[in-house]
Amino acid sequence: MVSAVSPKKQTPENVLLRWLSSRQELIVAYTNLAGKVKGKEISKPEELERFGEQMVDYLSEGHFEVYELLQAKSAPVPNLSQIYQTTDIAMAFHDKYFTEAANCSAWQQLPDDFSTLGEALTIRFELEDRMISNN
Repeated sequence: MVSAVSPKKQTPENVLLRWLSSRQELIVAYTNLAGKVKGKEISKPEELERFGEQMVDYLSEGHFEVYELLQAKSAPVPNLSQIYQTTDIAMAFHDKYFTEAANCSAWQQLPDDFSTLGEALTIRFELEDRMISNN
């Protein structure tokens, strides 16, 4: 995701607000897809693919920008190992459904895997909220 904010306006607060806005967009995208996935009504794989791209952008921004920013401001980020566990779940989902090696038979497992991903993202968001409130 390319930010429209110029480099000199990249305050920690702006970085955090942009990231939280990305999170909100990810939640909306997940919610919009959840019913379609559960009902196996995804007619356009591109819709799911866009969600996958949003998710990876959000995860990357957290790991490579926001968490480092928060660590620089204070003590080490609490619960980081638990956040990494949710990253592993999200990236396993991504690899299973969005890589060249994605197997068509895996799509039968999409509803269960999408639900597991949602649970992991919920845990992640709670951990990130705690991390933010501690700073």
